[in-house]
Amino acid sequence: MIFRFGDCLLDTERRDLHRGGVLCALEPQVFDVLEYLVHNPHHFVSKTELRNAVWGGRIVSEAALHTRVSTARKVIGDCGAEQRLILTLRTKGFRFIAPVREEIPPNWLALAGEADRSGALITDHPTIAVLPFNK
Repeated sequence: MIFRFGDCLLDTERRDLHRGGVLCALEPQVFDVLEYLVHNPHHFVSKTELRNAVWGGRIVSEAALHTRVSTARKVIGDCGAEQRLILTLRTKGFRFIAPVREEIPPNWLALAGEADRSGALITDHPTIAVLPFNK
């Protein structure tokens, strides 16, 4: 999935973040924090929920959590003082407050039209077919 917000594009399939058209390098945990917050816009995400989503419930210090959120803020052009994109709910958690637009990656649309010789759809992601019942 692709998420657009502000001047950023977050591609969860490729695990890329572009800001102003420039590819930004992100540590995996910073990407995961940002992806989780962006995937849940305007939803309060508790620190516990974020730890479970990113670290699989492992014990993580408050400092580590806040460092990852701070780094995510910095790379998307936000800061703790302004909090235009990521809002901190003191001692509770976070909320991604910027408008987010979800898009289907262009390669998914291209793959949807491709079929092999047997007529089966060729995709790089799970698909589902709905077939009628025979009476």
